[in-house]
Amino acid sequence: IAEEKLAEAETAQREALAIQRKALGGAHQDIAGSLANLAYVLQRRGQLAQAETMQHEALAMRRKLLTNEHSDVAASLAGLADVLYDERKLAEAEALQREELALRRKWLAKASPPPPALVNNLIDTFARLTRTVLAAEKFAEAESLAREWLALGEKELPDDWQTFNARSILGSSLLEQRKFTEAEPLLVLGYEGMNQRREKVPPEYKFRLRESLECLVRLYEGTGRSDQAAEWKKKLANYDRAELDKKANAPKP
Repeated sequence: IAEEKLAEAETAQREALAIQRKALGGAHQDIAGSLANLAYVLQRRGQLAQAETMQHEALAMRRKLLTNEHSDVAASLAGLADVLYDERKLAEAEALQREELALRRKWLAKASPPPPALVNNLIDTFARLTRTVLAAEKFAEAESLAREWLALGEKELPDDWQTFNARSILGSSLLEQRKFTEAEPLLVLGYEGMNQRREKVPPEYKFRLRESLECLVRLYEGTGRSDQAAEWKKKLANYDRAELDKKANAPKP
């Protein structure tokens, strides 16, 4: 979304929130929803402190109005954790994501057969939590989470891009532990699978293609295979060039 559109969205969300606060008074589900929506826009605009404050308020309001096992509470846990991740408050983000993961695991266990939305939400939670744990350099924990995530993906969504993302993330966690032999096929298959499905990768996850290429370069450099490293560096350069061309040719607002 262009910055101009985000600015318009912020204005509209602030107006809606002000109207709701005046009409509804204190805690209300509609107010919590507007707080979360405005926080998301502020996060996209880089106003992280404000976004965090609003996500905290939305979560507290939803905990008060709903049970802790309500789907809106899980959504607020995710929204606040995403802001905290961007602020590099990794321990706080991880705690919220683990709470969300526990909820979604419980819901999946109760569903037979599980609806696709439930599976997708759980997989997305695994993706965000594993990313946080990797950023905190807890590589063995990231490996454990990625293995569980991959097992779920292979069972429920074997051809989905997120299942290949899980392979790549698992490979990354192994690479950081210098388990090169085990990491290599996971990183290669993970990247190739995501690349083949790149049109289905949401915009907010496109960065995973570049991260995967970077990991493959590091793998081959770390194992002294300069020819393979050069090959993947070329693919990385081509990726960067294509992204720059895409931005240059994008229609102006």
